[in-house]
Amino acid sequence: MFALRISPFSRPVRRVFVSRQGCTVVIAGWAASTARILDKYARLYENEGIETQIIPVGIPRLWFSPFGKAAAYKTLEKIPSNEEVIFHIFSGSSTAILPYLLDYITNNKRNLKLVGTVFDSCPVEFSSKSGLAAVKILVEQNHMNPIVAKGINIAGRTVDWLIGQSINERARLSWMNKELGRVPHLYIYSRNDVVVSVDFIQFWIKKQKERNVDVTSHLWDESAHVRHFQKNPELYKKQIGDFIEKMNISAR
Repeated sequence: MFALRISPFSRPVRRVFVSRQGCTVVIAGWAASTARILDKYARLYENEGIETQIIPVGIPRLWFSPFGKAAAYKTLEKIPSNEEVIFHIFSGSSTAILPYLLDYITNNKRNLKLVGTVFDSCPVEFSSKSGLAAVKILVEQNHMNPIVAKGINIAGRTVDWLIGQSINERARLSWMNKELGRVPHLYIYSRNDVVVSVDFIQFWIKKQKERNVDVTSHLWDESAHVRHFQKNPELYKKQIGDFIEKMNISAR
């Protein structure tokens, strides 16, 4: 069985696997993530016979709702009606992309059915402080020019001051969305994360458990923000694989 995976910033790729037709994973990345970087996560699911859609995330999609909304809607519109959908959400996409994915699932009449959500290094609120930490990491890893980083930090503080509160209010409402509350959650996070605190993620894990969400969480000790797979690929694959089995996605 062949499956077609399309991302907004890459050409279609055809892969062969034993197919679980009727299920698609939407992978929403972190700041400066590209289709090439996110492809390794897509392969985790494609090797299990599940199709994928990738949403690379840059600054416009993180900061400005029209860009995030357009990316979320465009991605879900590629998925055939009546399919099952899994969200795999990284970092700031929990604030910038997830609310619009959920809005589409909740209000669109194409009968897409959410069956599970993975939170990697999130949820995290929009703030200039967390943004500064994320940009610092990108500079240290040579993924961003220091001069560009300085400009982004200044702009980020301005955006935070102007609309940060409204961005976070929308995000918090989405994290308590009814559709999201009906499906299992997997949280993968770390004590070594300098962008989002363990306490913040555990606060939201507790909130989900209080409304009887089926929560699985894995607290890592040494991996950095969105670097769990890089730190220990085999453990990450196992945690994702176990979650796929927990969702009991049926072959069609």
